[in-house]
Amino acid sequence: MMVGGADDLREHVAAELTELLAYDGPLSPSGARSTVMAPQNFRRGAVTPARRELWRELRGRYLARQPNVVMEGRAALLTAGVPGAGKSRAVERLGVVDEGWRRLDADVVKDYLIEDLVAAGRHEDLLGELLADGYPIMPAELATLVHEESVVFLDQLRVHCLSRGENVVIEGTLSWPPAGERLLGELVRRGYREVSIVDVEVAAGVAHEQARNRWWRGREDRIAGHGPGGRFVPAEAIDRAFPDPVDRYSVCAANARALFDSATARALPVITLTVYDSTGPVPVSTTQQRHAGHLRGTERAVSDSDAPPSAAQLARRSFPNSAPPRPSSPSGQQSPSPRRPPSPPSMSL
Repeated sequence: MMVGGADDLREHVAAELTELLAYDGPLSPSGARSTVMAPQNFRRGAVTPARRELWRELRGRYLARQPNVVMEGRAALLTAGVPGAGKSRAVERLGVVDEGWRRLDADVVKDYLIEDLVAAGRHEDLLGELLADGYPIMPAELATLVHEESVVFLDQLRVHCLSRGENVVIEGTLSWPPAGERLLGELVRRGYREVSIVDVEVAAGVAHEQARNRWWRGREDRIAGHGPGGRFVPAEAIDRAFPDPVDRYSVCAANARALFDSATARALPVITLTVYDSTGPVPVSTTQQRHAGHLRGTERAVSDSDAPPSAAQLARRSFPNSAPPRPSSPSGQQSPSPRRPPSPPSMSL
């Protein structure tokens, strides 16, 4: 198919993938090709022994990515924001992963499951189907087929990490209120003492463009011989988060605020809500914090960049009446305390 320019070509390929993702399409997350529908993986809703063995292998591989995770700090950071908002960049700028916080990211799990699909020779017909740019569907564009399984896998991995008291970064959108409520309740039951909610807000058009660019760069890299391609985000996945065309904020912002104001949140010793708002002409960050249910006020900062401040710019606070955190090993055994154990950030700006 001949198209006008690079942008036209990108949009033609996006349209083809969107059609393949339709309810009855071969890339539908709830379709017959989804890994949760394969009888060798799941039977009557239960994971088969063979698949569970793969999960054990993947869990060990995932945990080994961060061998020195801080335990017993009992701190968690939850992200909110639409696909393409820049949540991963925000987490990286905060620096907590470098300081020993376990990063729970479904995209990493999807990469593992896609590798298994490709190695097993499954869906070779899809991987051989040419799109408008003359190149086939890329491995990362099969992400929708492993989406449901990645959610189940990550739920179990999260339970494992929380049972060990690890400091965790749980990446998500908070686009569905019950998910955030259940997660916060789980943290309270596990004895977590400080939770930070970080919401990244951008205009719908910006989210669309950033998601498209990220996918297209990955596809071009794959064509050049590097990486598995880019994960494609259909426009509908972003549009659903902006049901009111007049409201510049996504439903993720409202859900993050509701979670911060919830009765469960007020039961925590410390909870913080930080919103990085790039929907207006000037990027603004707003932080609110509660101690034992009592609001400590609001802080606002104007930034010359849409990226959040680095970890060095954050005010630090150690937990009151808590022992210094100790890093864990992949086996779950605590190792000797580091000379300078990182104290969980208050996220105050």
